[in-house]
Amino acid sequence: MEKYKKKLLALLFVLPLIAVIASLALVKQTQEVRRKAAYGNINVQVLPDSQSVDLDDQTASIQVRVLPDGNLVSGSHFSLSYDPSILEFESSVLNDKFNGLSQATQEGVVETVAYLKSGVTPIEDTFNLVTLTVNLVGEGTSTINKTGAVSFVGTRGLEGERDRVLNITDFPGAEISISAGEPTPIPTEPPTGWPELSFKVRVVGTEYRVDDHEIIVDDIGTRLMDVVVKGNGIVNKYEEVPVEFDEQAIGTGSLELVGVEPGDGYAILIKGPVHLARRYCEDDQTEHCWLGEEDISLTAGDNSFDWTELRLEPGDIDQNGVVNSADFTTLKQAFMTQGDIPEDINFNGIVNGQDVTFFLGTLSTKYEDEI
Repeated sequence: MEKYKKKLLALLFVLPLIAVIASLALVKQTQEVRRKAAYGNINVQVLPDSQSVDLDDQTASIQVRVLPDGNLVSGSHFSLSYDPSILEFESSVLNDKFNGLSQATQEGVVETVAYLKSGVTPIEDTFNLVTLTVNLVGEGTSTINKTGAVSFVGTRGLEGERDRVLNITDFPGAEISISAGEPTPIPTEPPTGWPELSFKVRVVGTEYRVDDHEIIVDDIGTRLMDVVVKGNGIVNKYEEVPVEFDEQAIGTGSLELVGVEPGDGYAILIKGPVHLARRYCEDDQTEHCWLGEEDISLTAGDNSFDWTELRLEPGDIDQNGVVNSADFTTLKQAFMTQGDIPEDINFNGIVNGQDVTFFLGTLSTKYEDEI
């Protein structure tokens, strides 16, 4: 019995000691969690920190970059100030891991609120949180600085862990300097007047056969095309020229060639809404013409050309001057879609096998001076 009493006394002495040690360990662990979450340091940057732009550029971009230094960032709330006589907030694009928005809350201040999407892992590496687009509305220099309360929060990423405030050690501003661009010179009209261009074109794919029946797409309507005149030291571009198509799928367009002196040795390029630019060097052209073969004469008054025998080639859906796999991916994604959409490259109201056939006929084609 005496033996058991001694063991019991020893146990009674040890149990409180174990409890104290466990309590100390728990307190230490809790403090460690709080230190890491509540006092984690991060830096925030506004980039580029300095940029010079022309007023003619119309817009500029500003990025807010976060350097978490190993902390898991899960949200933010901050505002940036700018000179409203020089800049005007236009739009924003958030990092795709975040929900939220940016908005002008008062004149010269844009506020951003961002929070991590549900189920997305918090970010611990350097990342761009938001890209802001601003309109350039005046000349001068504007600083872009944080203003008011700034809050970034993070989490250890554990189940049930609450977001905690992170300590921002650095959040420097940026600067945009805006100067007036060179004024566009106004061309002096020649005494006889500017040439006026009238042209007719056709596009590949508006005529095809189904079984033994020939199909003509007869309801194309009006399409906007770009026209470029090259020669005699000038390259003049005229955008979104209306071209009206008739029931035979023949398109007719006309415009005044302001800035083009009457003369010889011109080439004219036509680029349709989903087409490669086609270079025309003469009337009634039937084959592609190359550099050095320019033989179009332009006179004051009307100049009419028929280019229906050399059709515009479709497939440049993204309008980057080349028909390639990127265009084909877009075409495949729209397969069997109905409506007036760019992927319907033969304008018949549906993206189907005909569009794929005509696309493949142009695939990888790129001439030497598309527009």
